[in-house]
Amino acid sequence: FRSSQSKDTSKFLLPPNSFQSGNSYEIRLTVTDVAYPSLSSSASVLVTVQSSPLVAVILPATMQLLRVGKELILDGSSSYDPDAVTAVKAASLSYAWECKQWSGELNQFVESCPVAITSGSDAGMNANKISITADAAAVNTTSRIWLKLSDGNHRNASSYVDIKVIE
Repeated sequence: FRSSQSKDTSKFLLPPNSFQSGNSYEIRLTVTDVAYPSLSSSASVLVTVQSSPLVAVILPATMQLLRVGKELILDGSSSYDPDAVTAVKAASLSYAWECKQWSGELNQFVESCPVAITSGSDAGMNANKISITADAAAVNTTSRIWLKLSDGNHRNASSYVDIKVIE
């Protein structure tokens, strides 16, 4: 049972996260005549709380230049689930990184990836941070690195950053 937090009795107001997303709730209003307490009337409405989309964030977020032999860290740990009200629920996000190379001839990204990607953790390409390096063979290539975020409940989001390798 939840009560309105509005000082105006003609309005029903609840604080954020009062209801869990993905569920339906019945909201019932009962009006009683103060002069005749035995006179009252009720009405109800069924409210379904929709899930918010996940938010995938990569930092740094803009096009990056990567020098041969240098390291670039991409960090997806700022990604989040707007519906998560606890750290445990927020920790249930899964990360997957993907890399493709830009092909000027085909005017699209193709499956090959000229940069080396490591995570420094047992999670590998499913870690929330990755490290990118390139050797001389990758000079003048552009790669697109995608972060694909999932909550295991059919909600997904993605973000990407482009990386150009220079000498």
